[in-house]
Amino acid sequence: MTKRSDRTHRSSVFALALLGLAAAASPAAGAEQPTRLRITNRCPYPLWIQQDFKHPSGDPVVREVAAGASLDYAIPDQGLAATRFWAKAACNSWGYDCAIGESTGVPAAQAAKHQTVTLFDPPIDSKLEATWGCIEADTSKCAPNPSSNKGDRLDGWTWWNGSVVDGYTFPFEILSRTPGAKCYDQRSGKLLADASVRCGGLDPRQCPAAENLSTGGKYDTINGVDVTRVDLQLGAVTAEADLVGCFSPCTKLTQAARGGWRTKLGGLDPASPQAQMYCCPTPPVSPAACSAGPAASTAYLKAVQGPQGCSAYAYAYDDAQGLAKCEGKMKFELVYCPGGKSLPLPPKRGPAPTAFCDPTAVPKQLCPGGVPCPDCGSKSCPCPPAS
Repeated sequence: MTKRSDRTHRSSVFALALLGLAAAASPAAGAEQPTRLRITNRCPYPLWIQQDFKHPSGDPVVREVAAGASLDYAIPDQGLAATRFWAKAACNSWGYDCAIGESTGVPAAQAAKHQTVTLFDPPIDSKLEATWGCIEADTSKCAPNPSSNKGDRLDGWTWWNGSVVDGYTFPFEILSRTPGAKCYDQRSGKLLADASVRCGGLDPRQCPAAENLSTGGKYDTINGVDVTRVDLQLGAVTAEADLVGCFSPCTKLTQAARGGWRTKLGGLDPASPQAQMYCCPTPPVSPAACSAGPAASTAYLKAVQGPQGCSAYAYAYDDAQGLAKCEGKMKFELVYCPGGKSLPLPPKRGPAPTAFCDPTAVPKQLCPGGVPCPDCGSKSCPCPPAS
């Protein structure tokens, strides 16, 4: 992989890549929105939009959207629980093995050999999460509520968020598209004058590269690792100099996927003492304690909500807009690369590796050809392809 010192040169291609997209948007992007969810691509290259395969709409799990075009999703009138949508790029012809956003395995795609990667990205994707309310006139037709143990059905509210609590990849915004439909902030209960989330200024170059995650000096080292200057930037799997995202402090400490430090730090989870004041699980951390703790003063939070101007919430209990509920009739548009600002497109991934090694082993393990074992943050790391 390219050394971290090459980042300055290679990430200089990160720029405002308008390329005339605003003037040349496809008819789909400007047409009246017929469904409750539209996803629009303002990046200067195609994206693949993935949804959670466990709770999909009636649409394919992965769909391609050309630069300047839009996709409409068939959210059923009966409602739909626990959906998640995010963008991927530099993918194969099926929309998998992507260089950006390949953060989860899809069993059907793996069985069909469409998804072959063995090293997944961390789930820091810029995404929309929503449980869509029921808009059926006959409430007996509403979908079951999976969160209820009493057999309840979904009500008429859409619960959603567009957060950067886990981190971020693409700049994005989520726009409310139904004038007159009401939305409320879930924590305060206050009516939202504008339910939109605007994070079009997100830029991995402004992701902290020396974050202090010591919980105010209480844990300067964890499992023998210095955590007072932690790099939250995520480089592409094909070339680390191509920045493709940013970890949040909680995700960096507790995620075992590529670039995460969970394994390196001895197996932390959100409730671990060394991580809980950044992750704020309740219990044991109360909302008040979380907001008074280090999560509210991280360089990550300041960078996201300061120079990057992102209005989404950046840790579990901050004061920006978090979980919201809107009348079920509300339509939303999720826009990637609003204004044309985009991530640089890294090279596509090559074939999946056939050899793995343990970077923590003593004596040190070598990959075929005597190549040192790379440290991917776990005990099973893929060796680079043989040259």
